[in-house]
Amino acid sequence: MHETWRAAQIGLQNQRERKILSGHTGSVLGAAFAPDGSAILTFSADETARLWDPAGHLLAILRGHADIVTSGAFAPDGGRILTASDDKTARLWSRDGRQLLIMQGHTGPISSAVFAPGGDRILTASWDGTARLWDGEGTLLFTLQGHKGVVTSAVFAPDGDTILTASTDKTVRVWHHDGTLVAILQGHKGPIVSAVFSPDGSSILTASTDKTARVWDRNGKSAIKLEGHTAPLSFAAFAADGIRILTASADGTARLWSSNGQPIAVLQGHTDKVNSAQLSADGGYILTTSDDATARLWDREGKALATLQGHAGLVYNAVFTPDGHRILTASFDKTARLWDRNPKRQVTLQGHAAPVKSALFLPGDRRILTASDDATARLWEDDGELVATLQGHTGPVTSAGFGTQMSAILTASVDGTARLWDRDGRPLATLQGHTGPVTSAVFATQTSDILTASVDGTARLWNRDGRPLATLQGHTGPVASALFAPDNGRILTASADGSARLWDRDGEPVTTLQGHLDKVTSAVFAPDGRRIATTSNDATARLWDADGRLLAVLQGHTGPIYGAVFAPDGRRILTASADKTARLWSREGKLLATLLGHSGKITKAAFAQDGDRILTASTDGTARVWDIEGKPLGRLEGHTGSVNGAVFSQDGGRILTFSADGTARVWDSFMKSQDLVDRAKADVPRCLTPEQRLVYYLPAEPPTWCRSMNKWPYDVAAQTAQAHYNDVKP
Repeated sequence: MHETWRAAQIGLQNQRERKILSGHTGSVLGAAFAPDGSAILTFSADETARLWDPAGHLLAILRGHADIVTSGAFAPDGGRILTASDDKTARLWSRDGRQLLIMQGHTGPISSAVFAPGGDRILTASWDGTARLWDGEGTLLFTLQGHKGVVTSAVFAPDGDTILTASTDKTVRVWHHDGTLVAILQGHKGPIVSAVFSPDGSSILTASTDKTARVWDRNGKSAIKLEGHTAPLSFAAFAADGIRILTASADGTARLWSSNGQPIAVLQGHTDKVNSAQLSADGGYILTTSDDATARLWDREGKALATLQGHAGLVYNAVFTPDGHRILTASFDKTARLWDRNPKRQVTLQGHAAPVKSALFLPGDRRILTASDDATARLWEDDGELVATLQGHTGPVTSAGFGTQMSAILTASVDGTARLWDRDGRPLATLQGHTGPVTSAVFATQTSDILTASVDGTARLWNRDGRPLATLQGHTGPVASALFAPDNGRILTASADGSARLWDRDGEPVTTLQGHLDKVTSAVFAPDGRRIATTSNDATARLWDADGRLLAVLQGHTGPIYGAVFAPDGRRILTASADKTARLWSREGKLLATLLGHSGKITKAAFAQDGDRILTASTDGTARVWDIEGKPLGRLEGHTGSVNGAVFSQDGGRILTFSADGTARVWDSFMKSQDLVDRAKADVPRCLTPEQRLVYYLPAEPPTWCRSMNKWPYDVAAQTAQAHYNDVKP
């Protein structure tokens, strides 16, 4: 049961694949979205193109070509479709799949066909060494002759007045729209695989098998050579803003460059030739495809975000939807696949410029508060929208918390201060007095008093206005933490001097908890306040009663212990250690379970509010979910740096992780097995067909939820499309 739960949960949490577009009987060589995202076009070696709705349901099969379909495109207004084929023809189709006209004349396979920006002309490129310009009715206007090899591509300038052709003869040619030759771009030492204009039409970018790309002015003068790839290039393109350039190569990498040719990043991770690379329209994401059967998603700086796995053959190309939220891939395995750019179960909070050191859900779970080494705290909506940036600290922010009594935010910083902010992030007060970095700051639970701890060896008590009330002095080393007892009657501090101390509410010392042989890293009260747990770099945790008498020594870890937490009912204790394990103990100090699986130090461990699940965070870049017996339930992967901590939302339905990669992430969690089943039913994009069910020895009739939840192929749209296809098929 645990393995089934874990597999299902990981599948849902990491699910990006939305739909498999199956039906082609040959390799899918490419795919495209309609300009408004209302339809999908795929073209294939099976001599057909196919039209699908945005959900991936088949609308029409475009039959007529007598050989491989090499390219396909929608008209700029989305009203027509253009295909080209090795059968030496290009064809124009209506949106319902009817063939409108055939463009004949080339004497070799057609490698590409594109519409002019206005949709009134068509440009084709062919292995016969020519490109041809046609009007919108398929009448030949001009033949562009001069190349001495295959014309690999032909494109219009953004204004439609100029044409660019590339060839295996190592040259690119610039033509006026009337067919007059303007310039010949010479310099590459190998065949040209692509040539494109910059978005403003002022520059030209070429890519060659000679391992270089070049930037030229519109008159054909070579200005910049982009060198660095160690194998032939397969692709090169400008970003939509024209400021950056993206190249892809058979060396297994893509590279990001500035428009003046300066390298920005090398996108490494693919294990075979990179076939294509594309920037999203907003420039925020990069998408690459490879012969290694994957597509990969990267941020704008070239940092890896996700690997899209599932294809069983090389992936030829991939494109973003016009809104950038989904991805379409085309593969040798005869399928195209639709993916979510970001799975709905995960939201990434991006904006911090340095590691995120703390994060928490505010009451109600609708907002999130993060603190970072970039000297700011940030307030977010739970969908990742930034609400406010809390600026004012002059050093890393070590912690951020929320006080329900005064509905305010409290931050602590290496700059030696703590700061109060209202719930919308506006500054209220600065708490000054410490002479060293402030390591923590917390509110009392039943009053508006504030408690801070510092490397200066003291803790300080303040009122809600930031006025100092008391200084807790006595430790001989930095104070790592300070907190109030659950009833607010006492204060507990932990210090690098090897001790923890209890103080009364006025800051007077009560007792010292001594016994650890190294720094005390944390000290916490049980929920009822009757017990205390301390952890240390000496690899032990210790249990004490409320008066500071030692009850038990928790031994077993082989490295420093970073922290301990009590279960909500106080019956169990959880410790996190540098030895790559977390351990579960009874309240008497008996070891109950060792949580094994992380490959790095465990930085934090936490219980869910119901006490039934455990969450761990690690320097291995992952967080993990476990049941109360220490058995693994799920693994949260995606961060590219150490995960500094992880917490459950108050309702237990979501998980918040924060990382040295500068981001925090929100994940859906599942409290009960039925929650998991219900989510799976909601998110699964389709059900098995009756024929597929029989293959797996299932009754042909699908479960009732397939129809009630309108899942393909039992939804109304699919039934209507199938009926239409039956009416028009040959």
